[in-house]
Amino acid sequence: MSEKAPQILGGTRPNVDKRFYLNNVDESEENATSAPSIYALQAEDDVPEVTTMESLCMNCHDDGTTKLLLTMIPYFREVILMSFECEHCGFKNSEVQFGGKVQEQGAKIELELMEHEDLNRQLIKADAGAIYFPGLDFEIPRETQRGSINTIEGVLQKAITDLRKNQEHRRETDPDTTEKIDEFIAKLALMAAGITLPFKIVLDDPSGNSHIENPHAPAADPKMKVSHYYRSEQQDLVCGLQPDMSHDAPTQTPRVLPHRNEGLDKFVEEANIAKKEVIQIPANCFACQAPGFSCMCMTDIPHFKEVIIMSFNCEACGFKTNEVKAGGAIPPQGERMTLKVDTSKDPNMLDRDILKSDSACVNIPEIELEMAHGSLGGLYTTVEGLLDKIRHNIEEGNPFAVGDSDGGRSLLNAWLARLDALKMGSEPFTLILEDPLANSFIYSPFGSAEDDPYMTAERFTRSEYEDDVLGIADMKVDNYSAETGLGSITEEEDKTAEPIRSDKETMGGGCAIDPSKYHPNPSAVMEVRQQQEEQKTKQQQ
Repeated sequence: MSEKAPQILGGTRPNVDKRFYLNNVDESEENATSAPSIYALQAEDDVPEVTTMESLCMNCHDDGTTKLLLTMIPYFREVILMSFECEHCGFKNSEVQFGGKVQEQGAKIELELMEHEDLNRQLIKADAGAIYFPGLDFEIPRETQRGSINTIEGVLQKAITDLRKNQEHRRETDPDTTEKIDEFIAKLALMAAGITLPFKIVLDDPSGNSHIENPHAPAADPKMKVSHYYRSEQQDLVCGLQPDMSHDAPTQTPRVLPHRNEGLDKFVEEANIAKKEVIQIPANCFACQAPGFSCMCMTDIPHFKEVIIMSFNCEACGFKTNEVKAGGAIPPQGERMTLKVDTSKDPNMLDRDILKSDSACVNIPEIELEMAHGSLGGLYTTVEGLLDKIRHNIEEGNPFAVGDSDGGRSLLNAWLARLDALKMGSEPFTLILEDPLANSFIYSPFGSAEDDPYMTAERFTRSEYEDDVLGIADMKVDNYSAETGLGSITEEEDKTAEPIRSDKETMGGGCAIDPSKYHPNPSAVMEVRQQQEEQKTKQQQ
């Protein structure tokens, strides 16, 4: 059994120093301690496993009782249910926290509400998530409505309820502010009732655990835009992660410049060290921030190009990730590859290797599937692995659509069943891989796509929008010096130009250097010269 740290809730850093080996534990002790920390709720269970502890009451500052239940919501993720009750003052409080892992990237969801039915969309606001309404310049911070599962209408109603607190008392002390708050509450009420439409809602969560329901899943929602980003150090602290602060620590070590190696570039190019071995780079785990190693290997794919394969495996928490980057220059055209998958003709069709770059999109016309550019990232897998990754991505991105209640979502379940049939090879389908940078590849046992009867590859010209998204629309690589005025020198300019002299020529051919030209204080040198000349004239007289 591999050595692995226990599961840590909330994304905190695990204690990798204190570990134990199960090989040294008796069988009786192993059975006694094998109870899971996260308890899955079952309908037939009468009394769930609840942890009870004493804690301080923030109302009367006496001892109260806190109950914790670590459970797993079916088809969703782990959550922590907490409730507090004080026997002395009667104060009660309850809260829901996410107990699962913090995602590798944060998520920003923008939704344009056009109809009244959009208010019924379910919304999951994690502990680190914040909701913003640009039309009213109104924000629900992460400290408010923490760990809530509600509809958009319910979120607005909860905000109205919170704003109405202490309004009567404020009306007596500060009537002007109270009147402004009443006007703002009226605007929120019109939005919650669906009268003020359309309006926009933005859900920003650095942990990536917040979601807004997509009723059109697995198809893209034309009203919703989802973008992912990497967290900053401050956002890592908000998510409960410990950022890497080693680069900010002061050091007294003097900086030593490396020696200049003549011919090193040529030696590395000829030796090709990177292609012969796996390079390990120290890096921290994205999930628990434990130190580890990121492995990188450069390889050449026949009939394709040079690629860089990177992988990371955390020994502390078990987090794994891999990524593929293509090397070389940007080609003038994109490439579209089509593979006719039919296991009745070729049983090994699902085992073909696929290299999908982060700029490629995946289309399967038989099930009306279209994955946008960058939705799956860079992958090096097989056809079957790609289908499994697509299913996992849809389930993670649409947690409302795969629950145990129907709610009109049986259409998506039927679609997932068809996707499973394609993954098992029960039905033939067409896999289209379109990459505007031509950095994707599908393996062919026939050597190339031209000789493969089941695969075709064609070039296409990128659109202006694709060039703009890729950042090459305004990039000038041809005749750059001519347009900027840095072109070639004409013959007349070459004749009139002053030749560049060497250091030996400027220093008088190795003769004595005039100190007035190179001394840091020329005036002092001139004074010394003047005194020497005066002494000479006195001696001559």
